[in-house]
Amino acid sequence: KVGIVAFEEGYITITDYPRADRAEIIFNDGTKEWIESGSTAQAMNYEIENMVKTIKGELPNRSLFLTHDVIEILDGMQKLWQK
Repeated sequence: KVGIVAFEEGYITITDYPRADRAEIIFNDGTKEWIESGSTAQAMNYEIENMVKTIKGELPNRSLFLTHDVIEILDGMQKLWQK
């Protein structure tokens, strides 16, 4: 997969999206730059690290709150069915 983000002064291409570790910036005048961050080989480790931080409350994540709410609703339904 390739991700492309367009701006007024050029665009960015991200190959191997969403596991990319580099992206190319192409400016309207034809000049190019590469930016690099992280390592594709470490992608799963990054995701696990972020999940742990989210669970500890170090990173905000609305979907974690929604998951908690759904679990509470399902627990309530289960208790009703068991009666």
